[in-house]
Amino acid sequence: EPVNAPHQERAPDQVPDGHRQEVLEQETTPGERLSLRREIHRGHESLVKIRDEKGQKMSKSKGNVIDPLTVIDKYGADALRMALVIRSTPGLDKATGEGDIRAMRNLTNKIWNSARYVLLSQSPKTTQSSQFPQNGDAEFLKRLDFVISTVTKQLDDYRIGLAAETVYNEFWHWFCDDAIEQSKRGEISREALMTGLVTFLKLLHPFIPFVTES
Repeated sequence: EPVNAPHQERAPDQVPDGHRQEVLEQETTPGERLSLRREIHRGHESLVKIRDEKGQKMSKSKGNVIDPLTVIDKYGADALRMALVIRSTPGLDKATGEGDIRAMRNLTNKIWNSARYVLLSQSPKTTQSSQFPQNGDAEFLKRLDFVISTVTKQLDDYRIGLAAETVYNEFWHWFCDDAIEQSKRGEISREALMTGLVTFLKLLHPFIPFVTES
């Protein structure tokens, strides 16, 4: 830069890393520095480029662009949102196709169907599940606590794609496939099952806000 050149302000992302480190050391407390470094890390590392299902860059000339409005009309906003988030890794590209979005639409249907079953099972007239505490309740609630702590830790660590995958697998393969069937056999009580449903609706809400609110 010429000696007499006027000083020009630089945008934060144009400031060299070394100078940015100096600013952090001189103008912030240790606690603030940790927080700022975390924010800088998030800003630089959390971008994910979406590619088509074959891993190719989307472009109009290739005809492989996914129109979000068309997809939302067909599968719903929640399905598109979850398909983009699940199994994504900060800083890496993610391949997403219509099959992925369709699979997440199936997840939203699964949420509706399981919620309908659990709510209907709360009726005193039902004979498919017990209203009294059962032997399987303690193990069920212990597993539920483990799922909560796992997903919460992943979200705190900004591993959003992994958190989405964890709650998807636990809801579909454990809660729906195993726990609900156990409830039908009278091994898990209605109250415990209802606790599980409410918990999973809360865990799924950051990824599937519209269906879980409904």
